[in-house]
Amino acid sequence: MLSELKKKDYATLLGTLCGVFSIIAAIGYDATRLAMFMIFAGCFADLLDGYVARKTGEFNEFGIQLDSLSDAIVFGIAPSIIAFVTYAGKDTTDMGIASHHPLLMLVPTFLLIVGGIVRLAWFNVSEDKGSYEGVPVPVTATILVLLMLADYLSSLVSNGPNWFNYFMHYFIPIAMVILAWFNVSDRLKFGKTIRKKSGGMKFLFLFTGIFVTLLAILVTFFRVQTSLYTLIMTLMLWPIWIWFITLGIKTANSLKKEKKKED
Repeated sequence: MLSELKKKDYATLLGTLCGVFSIIAAIGYDATRLAMFMIFAGCFADLLDGYVARKTGEFNEFGIQLDSLSDAIVFGIAPSIIAFVTYAGKDTTDMGIASHHPLLMLVPTFLLIVGGIVRLAWFNVSEDKGSYEGVPVPVTATILVLLMLADYLSSLVSNGPNWFNYFMHYFIPIAMVILAWFNVSDRLKFGKTIRKKSGGMKFLFLFTGIFVTLLAILVTFFRVQTSLYTLIMTLMLWPIWIWFITLGIKTANSLKKEKKKED
């Protein structure tokens, strides 16, 4: 069994470690910002996994299944638990607002986990490995974490809950359901350029990765001193994700029209 492990699989297991550590930090120590940081670290482990695989040519069925199981933990279960702990795990949230009833957060938490698992399972059995159907789980996980970070940082800037915090307090559960739908929807598709991160996409992913790393470090270790700047940085990333989702919708519509012409 261990003989099946390739170099890329160790990067995959590093990502798994990030996911497990994230869950422990959130549940066991109420360290939700550190837990979010580990989600970002898991994203880099996921990118490292793909990079090593492309450089070494180490592709096998074992690695594919291992990668999906790891992604389910890092980008499905861990961010969902962080959201549950943040908004329903105690009497008052870190933003100073009364927490949701656990049952209110249970449904979106479950749906987001299921959405991620279903998407990963579908990707494994899909015959078209050159493109995406549904939004990849690392993207939906990152979007959720950025939404929660913006909520938290906004309360630090205003030194207490403000209108944005109250809006996000009720929007986060809705966002989790929407992100779960993004994972499994056939109305969002992405071509080979996104799949292989080629051309200009390579630099966009690299820029986003570096930007998110800096953001994660500031939020985790210097959140009070740099709250305003990190809030601005967080909001600057939102247009990238909006563009990404829009691109998925446009690509799906374009492919649908092409299929109709062929028929």
